Amino acid sequence: MLISITDGTIPIVTPVGTHYAWTKKYGYDTAKYRILILQGGPGTAHDYLDELGPRLAQYDLQVIFYGPIGTHYSDKPDNTDFYNMEWFVNEVEQVRSYYNITSDKFILLGQSWGGQLAIDYALKFQDKLLALIISNAVSSMPAYNKFCLEKIIPSYPQDKWKIINDLFISGDLDNPLLMETFSEIHLPVHVYRHPFSEWPAKIMATFQTRNLYMYFPACGKHPITVKGYLEDWDRSNELKSIKIPTLTVGARFDTMDPDHMKWMSTQVQRGSYVFCPNSGHFAHLDDAEVWDKGVIDFINAL
Repeated sequence: MLISITDGTIPIVTPVGTHYAWTKKYGYDTAKYRILILQGGPGTAHDYLDELGPRLAQYDLQVIFYGPIGTHYSDKPDNTDFYNMEWFVNEVEQVRSYYNITSDKFILLGQSWGGQLAIDYALKFQDKLLALIISNAVSSMPAYNKFCLEKIIPSYPQDKWKIINDLFISGDLDNPLLMETFSEIHLPVHVYRHPFSEWPAKIMATFQTRNLYMYFPACGKHPITVKGYLEDWDRSNELKSIKIPTLTVGARFDTMDPDHMKWMSTQVQRGSYVFCPNSGHFAHLDDAEVWDKGVIDFINAL
């Protein structure tokens, strides 16, 4: 099946002037539904999600990616003081408006931090949405931190974790031993479940092109838990106000607790849940068949 692919830039009005965000579209504006995908971060590019474009577009769906202002493919303003969740919600709405995505077609799909951004967007602009998909993103950062402290960190080989923790405490974050150890005990277990040395270029790009001026203020510098302005982010008590069909996707080995993801589906008014048994944070890759079936079945039921 031949799928149209177009990319370019669109203007985004920011508090520090108009800047241009990179976008990429798979499929046609006339598709049955139009899906805007929000990647993790904040500060990372979409590369690790890119294969979702052709995978989903074959089902008469248009798939749209965009790079938030400051990320690798988009403009990078010198002043980043305006970055917060309220701003990013505003930015998503500007993208929707630019492409004139109407509420009878608009599906918002967020992965990781993009899922949390999707929740915030839905809480403010629910009337503009047809459906919501939240993949590998819990509704509470305090709950995330608790899960990491109580479940994830104790699961590491403790001699290896001591290396990482000691380097963090000492502030020696550029020590290559930190990334070497993290790449051994965390990334191939909880993110993309393959030896780190075998990770393909598009996944590596996700980590190599991060804008740390966006990421560190939001998440802090701790290798596992969140310590920045997102530390207290919690929308669990507000999920009940989400009326549109909502799918949550959890994964067995993720740092985003899959039980919490399942619970979220019971809190929204029209929730569904898909569990990916063989994957971590990148469930759309390591459990592609399960992930695709769950997402397409959900969309077909709209």
